[in-house]
Amino acid sequence: MMNIAKSVAGRFILGSGSRPTGLPQWRISIWSFIGAFTCITVLELLFSRTPAFENANVPMIVGSFGASAVLLYGSIESPLSQPRNCFFGHVLCAIIGVCITALFQLSPNFDSLRWLAGSLSMAVALVVMQYTGTVHPPGGATALIAASQNDIGWLYIGIVALSAAITVTIALLINNIERRWPVCWWTPKKIIITNNDETIGQTLPSGVSSHELSPQSSITMSPTQRIVVSPSEIILPAHFSQEDRDFLKSLQERLAEDRSN
Repeated sequence: MMNIAKSVAGRFILGSGSRPTGLPQWRISIWSFIGAFTCITVLELLFSRTPAFENANVPMIVGSFGASAVLLYGSIESPLSQPRNCFFGHVLCAIIGVCITALFQLSPNFDSLRWLAGSLSMAVALVVMQYTGTVHPPGGATALIAASQNDIGWLYIGIVALSAAITVTIALLINNIERRWPVCWWTPKKIIITNNDETIGQTLPSGVSSHELSPQSSITMSPTQRIVVSPSEIILPAHFSQEDRDFLKSLQERLAEDRSN
C-alpha cells in the first residue's frame, strides 16, 4: 500500500517514472485541450461564482493565465513551463506591478502617467524574473495588467498567487496521465552535448526532447566508437539513429529503477 502511494505521489507530484516516447500528436493535442479547458474553466467559475470574490469585484480571470495555459499544457517540456517559473514568475510580477502602480497613484496626475506605470512594471518584472531564474512570459502581462486594468488593489497579488497555484496543480494531474511533468521543480537540468571533444551548446540531438531525460541526465555525442550508459548519462557515437537512442534510454531507465529500489 505504501509503495502504491509513493508511486502515485511520485508520478503526479514529481512527474517521475519512465518518459513516454512516440506519443502521437493527436493525443498530445487532446491532453493539451483537456488541460487548458479544465484550468481556465476552474479559474473562471471560481472567481465569477464565489460570493466573496464577487463582492470584492474580482475579475473573472486574469488574462495572462490564458498564455500560461498554452505553456503548461501545450509545451510542457519548455524550461519556461515549469512550476517554479509559473508560480513565482506570476507572483513576483504581480507584486512588482502593484507596488509600482501604488507609487504612481500617489501623484494627482496618475491617469496621465498610467502608461508609464505599465511599461515600467513590465520592464522591471522582466529583469527580476531573469535574476531569480523564474522567467515566465505571461508574467510580463501580469505586471502590465496590475498597472493598466487592476481595480482590486493589493488583493490582485493574492488572486494571481491562487490562480498560479491552481494552474500548477491541474497541470500536475492532467500532464501526468500520458505525459510526464514537470521536467524539474526548482533547478533546470543541464544537458551537455559535445562533438569532437568541444562543447557545441546545450541543445539535444535531433529527435531527443528534454522531457525524455531525468533531471540529472545528460547525453554526450562521442567522436569515438564507444557507448556508455549510466543512470545519469548516455555517451554514444554521433551517427546513431533515434531508434538506437530510444533503446539506450530504455536501458538507462531500467538502471535508474534498479538503483531506486
